[in-house]
Amino acid sequence: MPSVLAHHRCRGGEWLPRTHQRLRVSRRKLLGRRPGRAARRRACIGKRLIYYVGVDREIGNHWSLGANLVAYTYPGQSGGFDYDYEEISLAVNYRDRAWLEFSYSPDLYHSGRAARNIDLFTEWPLPKQFVMGAGIGHYDPSDLTGAAYTYWQIGITRPLGIVDVDLRFHDTSAAVPIVSTPYRADARIALSLRLAF
Repeated sequence: MPSVLAHHRCRGGEWLPRTHQRLRVSRRKLLGRRPGRAARRRACIGKRLIYYVGVDREIGNHWSLGANLVAYTYPGQSGGFDYDYEEISLAVNYRDRAWLEFSYSPDLYHSGRAARNIDLFTEWPLPKQFVMGAGIGHYDPSDLTGAAYTYWQIGITRPLGIVDVDLRFHDTSAAVPIVSTPYRADARIALSLRLAF
């Protein structure tokens, strides 16, 4: 079933993880995902608008397959570099507990160079509506940067009405030129509020 989502976040220069919508109309959930690549650059952009379009298909009682097209846009950006880019992803989901996703950006930052990503994420319900989630992935923008990195996260989320409160630890294996700096690639604990619409 196709669905569309727009997501907006003000950054104010702080490094925060990107959230990713698993596109299921019947049960939308925002999940922590790999760190926001475009946010980890030298210039600060205050706003990011993300458009998701995707399909999800149930395969039997426990599995689903999904395909998404994601457009990352940075309204009001300044400077000589265009950070807007598109990403295509394919995902497999097991019982809404584990996701394996492969993503491909054919023209990262309009550079003519590609980037690839693979990540595995899992989450488990806990008492009192808490959900624990953890993930690991590998991001390879080496066509553009000459290097790649691995990232991981673990955290806990709880819905409070229409807002999800998320406390999460993130880390990466290395800073990669163009997409991060040593400061922004350091381990972080992030507290975020997410509003699903």
